[in-house]
Amino acid sequence: TADGKPTNNLLFWRLSTGDSESLSAPIASFRSLMQEWAWPTVAWTDDEAILAVLLGSTIEFYRGGDPTLESREHKLRIKGVQSFSLAPTGTNSTEFTEAQRQAKLSAASSPYRIATFVPASGPRPCQVSIWEYGKFNEREELNVWAGTIAQQVKWRWTTDGSKLLASTTSVNDATSSNYTERHAAILLHASKNGFACNVPVEHNCQDIQFVNNGQFAMIDASLPMRTRLFDARNCEPVFDFGESSVNRIIASPHGRFLALGGFLGLHGRIAFWDMNKRKLMGEANHHTAQTWQWAPDSRTFLTAVHHPRKADNCIKIWSYNGHPIAELAFDELYQASMRPALPGVYPDRGQDRRGPFAKGHFAAKAKASAPNAGKYVPPQRRKAAEAQQRRQGGARPTGSGFADRLRAELGQGPSAGPRTLAGAEKSKN
Repeated sequence: TADGKPTNNLLFWRLSTGDSESLSAPIASFRSLMQEWAWPTVAWTDDEAILAVLLGSTIEFYRGGDPTLESREHKLRIKGVQSFSLAPTGTNSTEFTEAQRQAKLSAASSPYRIATFVPASGPRPCQVSIWEYGKFNEREELNVWAGTIAQQVKWRWTTDGSKLLASTTSVNDATSSNYTERHAAILLHASKNGFACNVPVEHNCQDIQFVNNGQFAMIDASLPMRTRLFDARNCEPVFDFGESSVNRIIASPHGRFLALGGFLGLHGRIAFWDMNKRKLMGEANHHTAQTWQWAPDSRTFLTAVHHPRKADNCIKIWSYNGHPIAELAFDELYQASMRPALPGVYPDRGQDRRGPFAKGHFAAKAKASAPNAGKYVPPQRRKAAEAQQRRQGGARPTGSGFADRLRAELGQGPSAGPRTLAGAEKSKN
């Protein structure tokens, strides 16, 4: 404003109605630049019952469906707080009445948990705390742990919100052997006086992820890198994946399968594990991949190369055990992702007895459904030959292999039209 006072500049819009008017008047003022590692500073619970906004050293809480100044319910003031996270509740529905919402909030034990992070300052270590929603006046956390000398954090919850991994980063730790950064992790249970500890790291925590609600995996950045599985109840190691050059852990949505990948400068090897049997199912390789993701049904895995990389832009789809299914090439690709689905839409399925993409499976189907491919056409002449055959009404060439095998698997002949793979979306400019 003209007098130098900050103005409220945070507005909310209701997208479901398509109204051009905002949902409420501005309710807060952001007076400083956001740091990428601390984002988001505005978040809803998964059922959208509560909205939380971080403003300075205060976290303000509003009714999720009615974020107005009058709907503010609580404030949590913590000196030096830089980041927070709302725990998932396992509730997918956002359709409930205000009476149902109040019943959840007034229960003896609220289902809502909030984690807060205060970075290290001088010799004082960082502090991670878990709070029960609405019980802030007592200033008594459910669980608290003072970790390492760290200035940044990334949050990782179990799907039921019962456990939290706080992955911390120290950007100026002189004791670190990995340049100037040191990565560690803290495990906390979201219960009164619950278990809490520093995850044992020998060198540097390269990546850490929950596999399911009872286990998590961590890559220790030794040379070569070592990956281990831990019991989330007591932080004890229960399985060793061995030493290999991997730097990413990608757990399937159902927690049954696990991919360990060596991306972003490594060789691109992807190892697929069955976590129920703790056995390696198969391997794949995509050494230039920049994006990797499981489908929501846990049956396929996506890797992609895209902008800003100029060469070899493509999407590759793999089976859950590493067999190639399809490859789609692009002149320019800017994004690739799997279409999301709510938990519970797809059942948890184990490995198929014969394997969905066993050796010879594609070939047998393609042989039964594909016509004679005809004479060989050099790659540089295939587009012209295909255009000529379309003008003449003839069958088009069968292509380079992946697309035809995918059509055969989907029950289509080589001449069938294009079909989007379930769960996969691509973006092209």
